[in-house]
Amino acid sequence: MSAHRYTLDDLHADLGDLQQLLGVVRAILSDMDYGSGETRNHELDQVAALNRIADELALRLVGLIDRNYKSLKGGSK
Repeated sequence: MSAHRYTLDDLHADLGDLQQLLGVVRAILSDMDYGSGETRNHELDQVAALNRIADELALRLVGLIDRNYKSLKGGSK
């Protein structure tokens, strides 16, 4: 049996799945109680910020692949 060759289509699908997963995590984080004042959970703030950055990056990468698919596959734009 030959090993599956990882393709641009695989990358595109994986990034789309990652973006959806990060979106679910973002929704869960938005429903959590972060506290306020002295009881503010700053670690939760950091997790939410990292999730937002990763979500936006995954979305941007999926968009870049969508807009440049033909040229990335070796064809014309």
